[in-house]
Amino acid sequence: MDDPDLRYDADTLVAFGRDLLGCAGTRADIADDVAAILVEGDLLGHTTHGLALLPGYLGEIANGTMLGDGEAAIVTAIGGR
Repeated sequence: MDDPDLRYDADTLVAFGRDLLGCAGTRADIADDVAAILVEGDLLGHTTHGLALLPGYLGEIANGTMLGDGEAAIVTAIGGR
């Protein structure tokens, strides 16, 4: 049964998410960023965009359809720069 008064420490939740992503093979800096953003979504009240997404992310990583590493790249620049 859900307890609406039950609370968890946000830093503990970030660490939990980071650890799960790390165990799935996600690079440490990416795992930390993703976990922090997911918990922030929950803290803002957007529970559909919070840690509820983590099982799907872990499944996609396990299936090889989501990468756990990489670098950002600009593919289109505004104004042709």
